[in-house]
Amino acid sequence: MTDARQHAIQVVAHRGASEDAPEHTLAAYKKAIEDGADALECDVRLTADGHLVCVHDRRVNRTSNGRGAVSALELSELAALDFGSWKRRAPGADAPGWEEGPDWDASNGPPGTPLSAEDTSVLTLERLLGLIADTDRRIELAIETKHPTRWAGQVEERLLATLRRFGLDAPRPAAGGGGEGSPGHRREEAHKEAHKEDASETAHREDGSGTQPREGGSGAARGGTDAGRPHRPGAGAHGAAARASRAPQRQGGPGAPVGPAGAEAAGTAAGAKSAQYAAVPEPSPVRIMSFSARSLQRVHARAPGLPTVYLMQFVSPRHREGRLPDGVRIAGPSMRIVRNHPGYVTRLKEAGHQVHVWTVNEPADVDLCVALGVDAIITNRPKQVLHRLGRA
Repeated sequence: MTDARQHAIQVVAHRGASEDAPEHTLAAYKKAIEDGADALECDVRLTADGHLVCVHDRRVNRTSNGRGAVSALELSELAALDFGSWKRRAPGADAPGWEEGPDWDASNGPPGTPLSAEDTSVLTLERLLGLIADTDRRIELAIETKHPTRWAGQVEERLLATLRRFGLDAPRPAAGGGGEGSPGHRREEAHKEAHKEDASETAHREDGSGTQPREGGSGAARGGTDAGRPHRPGAGAHGAAARASRAPQRQGGPGAPVGPAGAEAAGTAAGAKSAQYAAVPEPSPVRIMSFSARSLQRVHARAPGLPTVYLMQFVSPRHREGRLPDGVRIAGPSMRIVRNHPGYVTRLKEAGHQVHVWTVNEPADVDLCVALGVDAIITNRPKQVLHRLGRA
């Protein structure tokens, strides 16, 4: 395997750095960014009152101290639950009652310090987008829509509306193309709106208002929580303006390198080449994934500029030769498929598709993905995978 091939593979943190921190929590995504992940992955579900939250299971029983279906609970009820303490209970336990504190600093305290309420509250998609916007480097986001669901097409409708408000539903125009209605303009408007809500929420916490949750953890929102509030996209020194100064960073889809001439390039030819690259729109850092071809069709019909990924647990006869559903250009086979049918990756690549493999945690599986030339590795262990790839 060559260094070039290893470095070309995008490392995607599956539900965040979910081996080290509770999945789908702010803590897990902060850890993944700290570990150097190129992209984050999340699942989204629609609450009873129409908010998109990052929860994998249909019910909250496994990953919180509450019970019930996400689709039947309102955001305030979910915000009253603890989505972090389960990680210190059973997973990986060798004996009943096993507990172990995290070996990473999640709250600016010593190892083992309890996580903050914000770090383990239910995470809304808007808050996750805000975290990415505040990061001082490009972070991509793979969003999986969960189906079947009682809300059907409303999930995609709400998802695209949220991305549109953040200016992430289409390729970003080249630097300087920020007029009214452009993605850059919409990001700024979302920033202003979210800033107002943040200020209101801060005042709410400071005056001590709020109600206690119902017994059992599934009632009104806790006083003081800001779970579910839209975070300021592009806030601080590392927001949209900082990203615009770096655009375009990639060309040709997630994980594809770009090589524009630098600012130091001399001569007319070099300057013309720089201008040529400056005119190329930067792909959206967001892509949509699903096991449901119908879900991806809905997304493609409304936002044809967004990359889509068709996830597969097994290879159906209609897709064995490398075909994917109409409009989809990225295949998402499971690691089991890749192990059992490595030739399938070759057929996908020959058909011109990218290949993003899930969930890749073992060193031998990482090596196989590198040998087969996959484009992205989705893993619970971003730090370890980056080390295996020689990037840590």
